[in-house]
Amino acid sequence: VEFARRFKERLGASNLLEQMALPFALNRLYLWAPANWLDELAPEQQDALSALNLDQDFSILNIDDSSKKYIRLTHPHLSDAIYKSIRPDRFGYQRANDLANAFEKAIVSDDVLASRILLVIAQGGERISNDLNEKILAEKISAHCGKLVEIVNKSHPINLAFIWTNLAKWASRESYINSLFPMPPLEYA
Repeated sequence: VEFARRFKERLGASNLLEQMALPFALNRLYLWAPANWLDELAPEQQDALSALNLDQDFSILNIDDSSKKYIRLTHPHLSDAIYKSIRPDRFGYQRANDLANAFEKAIVSDDVLASRILLVIAQGGERISNDLNEKILAEKISAHCGKLVEIVNKSHPINLAFIWTNLAKWASRESYINSLFPMPPLEYA
């Protein structure tokens, strides 16, 4: 916990706190953010990230390596501690918002990752059920599902079953999900 607090301070001092929130939100769930998300960093932020990485706190060995498609920041348990330091959210609103924002961003940049995020949400687990406000998460995720369905239907329609099955699985844990769609996700699956 002390390491996470100090690391948060280092991120803040480097003006990287908000930019790294989404990758940490994913990494703590055993999901890796697309490496191209780091391309959005301003040059001074990329320098700051490289300087932080000199201490080898991150598993990102070279953010300039274009052959890497995804970034694994650090071990998911350590990412969880750092993320909770960044978002000490007692009621799960900020964390739900971050995961929904990562989902929305992934739909545009990597629909396979978006589908994997949906899978992890559907499975639940402590870092979903206990750390996030699932009602807020459900509202935000469902608002973006139409776009994901549209993209997947054009690129690889067989995977629509995967999306609807995961939404149905999530709805089996959180019945509120059913009310967010014209028909329950199970009917679409």
